[in-house]
Amino acid sequence: MKLENLHIGYDNFTVVRNLNLEFKLGSLHTIVGINGIGKSTLIKTICGELQSIEGSVSIEGEFIENISFKELAKHISVVHTSREENKFLSVYELVQMGRYPYLNWIGKLTENDKQIIDQALALFEITEFKNQKCFELSDGQYQKVLIARAFAQDTPYIILDEPSTHLDLYHKINLFKILSNLAHNYNKCIILSTHEIERAIELSDQMLVLLKDEPYFDTPQNLIDKEVFQRIFPSEMVNFNPHSKSFVLKDIHP
Repeated sequence: MKLENLHIGYDNFTVVRNLNLEFKLGSLHTIVGINGIGKSTLIKTICGELQSIEGSVSIEGEFIENISFKELAKHISVVHTSREENKFLSVYELVQMGRYPYLNWIGKLTENDKQIIDQALALFEITEFKNQKCFELSDGQYQKVLIARAFAQDTPYIILDEPSTHLDLYHKINLFKILSNLAHNYNKCIILSTHEIERAIELSDQMLVLLKDEPYFDTPQNLIDKEVFQRIFPSEMVNFNPHSKSFVLKDIHP
């Protein structure tokens, strides 16, 4: 997936300018930055949900606006965190939704479809929950179900918008490990926006850091060497320690 001279925003209001980068298969990519900087806007744009203001997004050399919705669903699967529209579905019913782009006009699952669904349930260790309703699951379990659906969709690109928002520390770390496994062992291109910058530094192959002046796209270590992380938050409140690869609060007491 290539982003070339990409400007993104809403109603001719540009949020991020001049994005030129490539998201590659077999890699975990994270998008980080402060609230309102444009992370979700970028996710919507590269998924084809929002039109770019300028520039292009292409997959295998074809602009996404020229790809039909059904064909795009065979290239990109998207993981949103909202539970409301899915809460009364069973785990199996939600995961099987990943197969819809491949169903014929009858809409009946083939044996191959069922095998892929069973593989997704087993891979994410949710087979035992397959008959439970989604509203009965914990946030961590539900997140696994959403990613299992994306895996069942069998796309090379899996895109997630802040998937760790409602998870505790254990499930946040577990989520990143699952996504890293998908990228490196299943040759997927994983792209996610996140506030978990320290986890992203540990496990990402490449990171896109959105700042007010310009974006930076590189490996975590190169971004550390360029002192990019020091510029994300106000310096009078937060310091980034390049040795521990973590953020440290300054003493704000008088």
